Order: sequence, then C-alpha cells, then structure tokens
Amino acid sequence: MFWPILAFIAISLLIFSQKRILGGVLLVLGLSAGGIFLKFEVFDQISHTSQIDQDHLELTNLNLVPRSARSYTFTGRTLNKHKNEIIGFEITIYLKDCIPESSCQVIAQANDFIRLSVPSNQARDFSQNIYFYQNFEITGEMEWKYDVLKIRTRKK
Repeated sequence: MFWPILAFIAISLLIFSQKRILGGVLLVLGLSAGGIFLKFEVFDQISHTSQIDQDHLELTNLNLVPRSARSYTFTGRTLNKHKNEIIGFEITIYLKDCIPESSCQVIAQANDFIRLSVPSNQARDFSQNIYFYQNFEITGEMEWKYDVLKIRTRKK
C-alpha cells in the first residue's frame, strides 16, 4: 500500500517540478525513506511469526467447488491446537482425473497461502479462490487431495 502512494508522489514531483534536479533529489530521498520504512515493517512481521508442526492444525469440512474452467473455491474449517495464534497456512491442491477401470492421474496443481486469524484452541471457517494455471480437461471423475506445506503463527 505504501509503494503506490510513494510512486504517485515521485511521478508528480518529476512532472510538476520546474527543475529536474530538484525532482530527482526528492525522488531519491523519497524512495530511500520508503525502502527503510518497508524494511522495518517486513522485519517486524517476520520477527513475530514462526512456523509450527502440522499436528497443531486440523482441517475439516473441506470442499473444492468449481467456479470456472480453471478456478475453484476451497472452503473448510481450521482448528488451532497450538498455544499461539495461527495467521495462515500454505497449501498445495492436486486435481486428479480418475478414469473407471484405470488409475488416477494428477492433471493440475496449485499452491496458495490461506490467510486467516485463528486464536489458540479455536476454530475458524475459511473460503479461498484457487486458480490452476495448467490447461486441463477431466475425462473421468474428478478427485482432489491436498498437502499442508507450512503453518504460520504469531506469538501472543
């Protein structure tokens, strides 16, 4: 959010300044200040989060519903079994095409980070749009599976 505002100010200064040198100096100063601000903001977020074991997250009532040709809605409920607040988890979803009297083949996969806030020993429902970038066509029955890759928490 900070960068678009900074870019707008910088472009405005360059366009409306009578002296290009002054505009250039102000642009460099503004970008430097923005970079320092962003560095501290990102550091603050990283320093207060951690990754936990998958045993502390329970996913239930999971559904994957088609929205369009390659877009699906992934819904479910998250239960936090950890002492810290869960702020999200990274997931990979695999779409499989299962032909009767044959085996299932993975035809598409998508990685996404699901952001949510789940306090310790509580549950929250979630809904996330998942986009599969591969072109695919399901000729048999669609099945799907998922893998949770990372779970992020924030200390109290």
